[in-house]
Amino acid sequence: MAVKKDQSNGKAGRDIKTSRRVAGLSVILSVVAAATLLGVANVAVHLLADKTDSGLRWDVGTVSKYGLSDSSKRILRNVEQPVRITSIYTATDEDMNPRDFLPRIRDLLAEMQQIKKDLTVDHATNDRQKAQVLARLRDRLDKLATKHRAVIGDFQKLVSQQLPLFTQMADEWRRYQGEYVNQFRLAKTIETMFTSAEASLRKLSLEFRTEVEGTSSLPDYPRMARKLRVALVEVQERLGQIVDILTGLAKLPAAAEEARPQLLTESEAVTASITELLSAVGKPGTPLPSNPGAELDKIIDAATQTAKAGRKVLLQLQILAARGYPRLSPAWRTPQGSLPEAYNDLAMLADQLVMSAKSTRDKGTVEFQNEVIANYRENLPKSGLAQRARQTQDALKKLLDMLIEVDEPTQKILAQAAKDSYLADLRKPVETLLARADDLGGPQAPQGLDTPEARKELEDLQAQQELVAKTTQDNIVIVEVGDKTAVVNFEEVWPLSARGAEEDRVFNGDMAINSRIFSLSASPLGEVVLTFFEVQPPPQMRRFQLPVEGLIPTRVLRTLRERITRANVSVTEWNLAQSPVPPPGDGSLPRVLLILPPPPPAFLPRSAFSGQQPRWSEVHEQAVKKVIDEGTPAIFLASFFYLPESMRARGEAYALGEYLRRDWGLNVETDLRVVETARDPDNPGKYELPVRKWQFMGLSAFTDHPVGKPLKARRFYWLEASPIRLVEQMPAGVKVEDILVVPAGRDEIWAVADIDGFINRVRAHKPLEPLPGDIRPEFPLVVEATRQAGGQTNRIIVIAAAASYVDSYLTQPVLRIKEDGTIEMEPPPSGNTDLVTNSIYHLLGQERYIGTAAASGQPIQLDSDLAGLKLAYDALLALGIVLTGVLVVFLRRR
Repeated sequence: MAVKKDQSNGKAGRDIKTSRRVAGLSVILSVVAAATLLGVANVAVHLLADKTDSGLRWDVGTVSKYGLSDSSKRILRNVEQPVRITSIYTATDEDMNPRDFLPRIRDLLAEMQQIKKDLTVDHATNDRQKAQVLARLRDRLDKLATKHRAVIGDFQKLVSQQLPLFTQMADEWRRYQGEYVNQFRLAKTIETMFTSAEASLRKLSLEFRTEVEGTSSLPDYPRMARKLRVALVEVQERLGQIVDILTGLAKLPAAAEEARPQLLTESEAVTASITELLSAVGKPGTPLPSNPGAELDKIIDAATQTAKAGRKVLLQLQILAARGYPRLSPAWRTPQGSLPEAYNDLAMLADQLVMSAKSTRDKGTVEFQNEVIANYRENLPKSGLAQRARQTQDALKKLLDMLIEVDEPTQKILAQAAKDSYLADLRKPVETLLARADDLGGPQAPQGLDTPEARKELEDLQAQQELVAKTTQDNIVIVEVGDKTAVVNFEEVWPLSARGAEEDRVFNGDMAINSRIFSLSASPLGEVVLTFFEVQPPPQMRRFQLPVEGLIPTRVLRTLRERITRANVSVTEWNLAQSPVPPPGDGSLPRVLLILPPPPPAFLPRSAFSGQQPRWSEVHEQAVKKVIDEGTPAIFLASFFYLPESMRARGEAYALGEYLRRDWGLNVETDLRVVETARDPDNPGKYELPVRKWQFMGLSAFTDHPVGKPLKARRFYWLEASPIRLVEQMPAGVKVEDILVVPAGRDEIWAVADIDGFINRVRAHKPLEPLPGDIRPEFPLVVEATRQAGGQTNRIIVIAAAASYVDSYLTQPVLRIKEDGTIEMEPPPSGNTDLVTNSIYHLLGQERYIGTAAASGQPIQLDSDLAGLKLAYDALLALGIVLTGVLVVFLRRR
């Protein structure tokens, strides 16, 4: 049976399908339109951001962990000169692998470009790219080193011209056969001089060529000039010595001819007197004399003549030998030693015989005198005196013949050496170039030779020493501001983290790079007055008296000075021993005193030579107090100092301790030393002292104080630190804030009162623990104190770890023994200086330049060139929306 289809239902179904298709098409068109609008909006925003100075950006990082600090943004916006930053991350060491560290640098520099649009960024990630960067920097150095390059270039020309001549001269002396010169072995000596001069010039020429034309480093022109000067002086001296040798040798024959008659006469007198002596003694077996005293007188007279004649020959030989050459002749030697030794021995034997004979004559009986004479007759002939005298006389004649008779080849060369033109083709060019090298100035150049132009060139090149030195390091960032350049090394950008941190290193690039931009671009923010007490004894007394200096002499603070200057703060000196008034300033820069520890009482001189020298006294303390009371902030550097019990009656070790207690309520206990120990695994509750921790006490427990907060994640080591405590009765109006503390819970660190007892326990291998009188945590090592006085705020910062700032500590690698027993060298604790520079910024009221805390952890590793990523993101987003719409249509159809 046929069933009739319901036409209405089919039509309705087709209408529904058509409606669904229309709806789906509408959705697709809407999605496409929205995606298109989103893409257009994104492109418009990117274009608008690129055309604005500040950029339109949204920082999605948390707590600005990966963004620029406000101080960095301020620095970048205020720099008017063009800035160029180049990262050279090409290290092959796995601990410095660029893939782990370069992405964060890229992100930072990309952030900086968003703030300063004319900032140029380059990245060198292989040796070829590094060579291109160095070639550009080398061009800059070459423009500064016009005179240096000219001298070095002429040196290379000189070497190319001189080396064949040196080789030729060395070969001639190697083949020289003249007997007269060869008897003194001078031919080999002169050959060696030419050969060594040639070798040194050749080596230095190759070194200069490698340095100037190399691609892995920059040429150090001042150092090259110094080495060039030393090499030319050595060559000049060698050539002069050769001329002196030959000219002196030319005078020898005449001198020997002149000395010959007297020498032969005196030597014959020695032989004759010995013959007479033996005759006076008599032969063995002959009858003994009836008057032995008269016989002894004859022996004494003959022996005296022998001694006198021997000494006369000796004197004449010494005069002849003063020319040096006779001693080198083989005839100078005899079987009895050298000729002077042989004649000296004969004279001494004669003297001994005279003394023996006189003693026998004056004190002996006749029988004893005859007994002595019989002994003389028996033994003197056996001693061979006559034979030795004849042999020595023959050797002397041979020597004189060899010194006088000059062979023909030697006559020719000595005649050449006598002329002023001898070796002039070698000497004159060296002298001329050496004079030009001296004109370049420098510590080795003679005073007064350098010109103002050369001095200016040298100063400009010395200003580039950091660039030259640090470009040989791995993973560096080069900062160029205008015509000034600086290098930020790996340790500054990625310092080691504090102990116990998850990551080995923290990122400090924001602070390190932007502070360098600031120091290159801006005028100094202020002036640090390095305040100290030092007395140098007068020159005539320096043999008897040491200088009077504090615990930290200014001569060992070169690294700290450099870091302060690099922080864009100038440094001047105030020696309280010379003036109670600080040096005058121009008034345009605010000042901060950086006060070194004065000499302890035990250091003050009490010798007879020190009566006129100044000594640290209350006058100097009041001079410091006056400046601080007038409103100049100060940083006090204090440190532990061991003062023996016998000297403590002369006063405390820290001469400013009473002032800080009285005026600021700060008891800086420099007689206590803070030590870091380790738990003793064999004695619970006890401790032991690792050797490393005695020298390098690790502590990074900074508070939220503006000075210390940026340093929390950093690695810091301290030496000979002392605790700071508040006095019971604080001065009115004084407020103290901790900056660096030994926190509660760090029981392995405490301040030791009896350092002698502590050391004795360590030496005796006894367990360690805090004893009565010691100070347990919590206590600070660095504090700031403020007070209101006379309508103004006075401020000081005390750092009780001054020994941590000497050059030997800031530049000394930190030895670390790994668990497997191997030794590893960590970088020096040079970051200690950041505490001082941050303190200076804070006291100058320039906290905005301190920077932000170093970010711990690794960033999201994205390439710095995000243009392609942005377009890909937009396209994928639009495609995702379209696909979502298509999927919705498909599902609805089902």
